[in-house]
Amino acid sequence: MAKPQLVVLGFLKKEPMYGYRIGQIVEEMKLSVWAGIKLPSIYKALQNLEERQMIGGEQEVEGNNPPRTVYHLSQRGHRLLRLLVLEELQKTALSPQEWWLVLSFCWQSVTRRELTDAVRQRYEMLIGPMHTQKQEHCKAMMDKNDVPEVMQHIFRLGLRHFEVERITLEELLEAIPNMPEDHFYKETEDN
Repeated sequence: MAKPQLVVLGFLKKEPMYGYRIGQIVEEMKLSVWAGIKLPSIYKALQNLEERQMIGGEQEVEGNNPPRTVYHLSQRGHRLLRLLVLEELQKTALSPQEWWLVLSFCWQSVTRRELTDAVRQRYEMLIGPMHTQKQEHCKAMMDKNDVPEVMQHIFRLGLRHFEVERITLEELLEAIPNMPEDHFYKETEDN
């Protein structure tokens, strides 16, 4: 996944911003730590997206400060964000952090059906045989006497993370049908 591009497009979907402000938000959200996104990659993504006409920029001067470029999403950028979100949500190999990051950029980019399908797919993957085997392995390791106690706590943490994600996905699947259309979704796949 081109995480910096996805993040830039996702933030610009909400409102026009300049690059440094995007970097500040990335730092506030700790995306630099758990998603590996740093300010230089944000500027590179801005440059690449502008060259491909996915975003546009306008110079602004505020007070005595030097001019800065405020970027906004173009129609092409809206379409690219939608494609990136849908493509990434289908990947079963995404870590929970990556998948939920992508989900956070779904706002006004996917239809109700697409969101439901993506959440259901993630849920089915999570309760599928491969993850069930991983859980059973964790439980078996916790029962061994020769596994250090610290490792047992780490295995328990992994099981708790799994359980929280499963519950959250179930809650989302229950909530999605009742969310107002204008709350989160695109009306159609075409616009």
